[in-house]
Amino acid sequence: MYAKGTISNTQAYNASVAGNPTPIPASFYGAYAQAAYKLWKTQDYSLTPFARYERYNTAKSYSASAVAAVAPDEQVWTLGTNFTIGEGVVLKADYQKFKQDNTKDRLNLSVGYSF
Repeated sequence: MYAKGTISNTQAYNASVAGNPTPIPASFYGAYAQAAYKLWKTQDYSLTPFARYERYNTAKSYSASAVAAVAPDEQVWTLGTNFTIGEGVVLKADYQKFKQDNTKDRLNLSVGYSF
């Protein structure tokens, strides 16, 4: 999946809030690809490992008057698994590794229910 966007007329607004640490970007983008494989299934139980790669930049460019530095693109690898334990119930665990800001590296554990 890929998304790209622009925000017009940011130069005047960013000039009016000069010194603000988060000016409005003129452009941004993001993309990801994900693959999963149902490794095991029996009755209501299944185990599905997955991998996802993301690349994004929520502030790819600024208008000429903005003083904010453009950050490098962030890249994230996520490896995890979904364990379905009944109809509509899933336990999920994944680990995310960030390339630019490794202080964001994390282990996520969650429970999901779909009805």
